[in-house]
Amino acid sequence: MIWRRMVFLVLGSLAFWALLAYPAFRLGTVHALTNSAIACGLCLLPAFLTLFLAYITMDRKPQDQLWIVLGGTGIRMGTVLGLGLALCWLDPRFQQISFWAWVLVFYLFTLGLEVALLVMGKRSVVAH
Repeated sequence: MIWRRMVFLVLGSLAFWALLAYPAFRLGTVHALTNSAIACGLCLLPAFLTLFLAYITMDRKPQDQLWIVLGGTGIRMGTVLGLGLALCWLDPRFQQISFWAWVLVFYLFTLGLEVALLVMGKRSVVAH
């Protein structure tokens, strides 16, 4: 059950990237395509990790779940911002605003998809 939702997160993010790939290429050439792919991967990694952590701790006490939510937020934001800033520092091509726009788009998408999968997972646990 958990792995099905994890795969759905990965496939959903890749499908969203594929949906945006052609307009990115047409509007911004290969550089925009590369930026969008890197932003997708940058946001998918912590979303996958936090979704996994949330599922393995779903049956804990509510006060423990609060710490998990806050920790997941910290993991997600810290990883995306940390790796994004590292890319900016190492390569000037990632210092453009277009890269950060892609990061924002994929961050919001993966966050929304992760929350939707968590809510659906919580409902299925409560139903059983």
